Amino acid sequence: MNPILARRSIRRFTPRPLEEEDLSALLAAALAAPSAHNQRPWHFVVSTRKDRLEEIPAFHPYSSMMRTAAAAVLVCGEPASKDDDFLPQDLAAATENLLVAASARGIGSCWLGVYPKESLIEGCRRWAHLPQTVIPFALVALGWPEETKAPHPEEPDPSRIHRETWER
Repeated sequence: MNPILARRSIRRFTPRPLEEEDLSALLAAALAAPSAHNQRPWHFVVSTRKDRLEEIPAFHPYSSMMRTAAAAVLVCGEPASKDDDFLPQDLAAATENLLVAASARGIGSCWLGVYPKESLIEGCRRWAHLPQTVIPFALVALGWPEETKAPHPEEPDPSRIHRETWER
């Protein structure tokens, strides 16, 4: 539970780069996510070049942290022939696996939504030179945190939990 509860959105990073071993581990976690009918529709565009990371705020208004991030991962999906309706859930599972794996390694991360906002989709598509068949879903900023945040509480909010039916 520690990596899950410790996972917080980090928006300030140190200049220290990520090791290739760290990036590989995070991508392995993302690739291990569940997907509908095990179709595994995901693709990941990884960028570590500072000049590329600094381009992102020009098209994504909530991405200023990319200027100090060590890496960005663009989580994308390529719809398959069956059950394309589950693409967002499949990609969200992969994104969450990546975030929790980062937390487990002490790496800071921040999930930036892309899908279904058309302007963000097109900005990411241009930035990553994606084919039209590939849908950008989320951008994840990664780096060694320059800020610390308290973990989420271990006790769940009882007002959010319903047993058997919605009624309380």
